[in-house]
Amino acid sequence: MKYTLLVILVAMLSSTGCMSKTYIHPTKGSQEFAMDKYECNGRATMIAGQWSGTYGIPNMFILAEEIDKCLRLKCGWRLQ
Repeated sequence: MKYTLLVILVAMLSSTGCMSKTYIHPTKGSQEFAMDKYECNGRATMIAGQWSGTYGIPNMFILAEEIDKCLRLKCGWRLQ
């Protein structure tokens, strides 16, 4: 049973790794995206740190979700 769950988990994680997000903005370019993402990463790290797991490592799922939320809601980027 544990082996089956492990195989399913690995398959799910490997398939999500192939997906890439492309953000677009009506007035900003790639340099502005890099600056916005850097700022959002800092904010998200603080938020994800509050949900840290073992050894104080931030929860990566919350980190990715918070970065995406910041880019979309605060900076105006949207997924293509």
